[in-house]
Amino acid sequence: YEARVVGSAVREYHMEVVTNDMAALRQHIAHGGAPGDYDIPDPLRQLELTGGGVLTWRNNPVGMVCFDRGDRQMLFLFVARASAFRDPPGPKPQVTRLADLISVSLRAGDKCYTLAGPADSAALKSYL
Repeated sequence: YEARVVGSAVREYHMEVVTNDMAALRQHIAHGGAPGDYDIPDPLRQLELTGGGVLTWRNNPVGMVCFDRGDRQMLFLFVARASAFRDPPGPKPQVTRLADLISVSLRAGDKCYTLAGPADSAALKSYL
């Protein structure tokens, strides 16, 4: 899952919606079938929202929310329904190295979140 969605964002980086309006992005993501009622951790709220869109993984819609770290580096938050996974991540953050990026995944309620970016795992976890 992580390799697919993060790889898609990096290889084919395309925001369907370019906006700093979270309500508009939530509406777009929900309209695409992905969870639009996702939670944004406070540290991510401090970053500039740049837009996002909807990806598909195994016929399941996945919301993509893009943030600018402020150093010309992007952070990608992917949100999917936990029911899309045979074995969803647990509530404790799981770190995966994906080429030049690192992702941190966890489950919160009925949603699975993956945060990916060009950072070390401690720095990336600090946004959750």
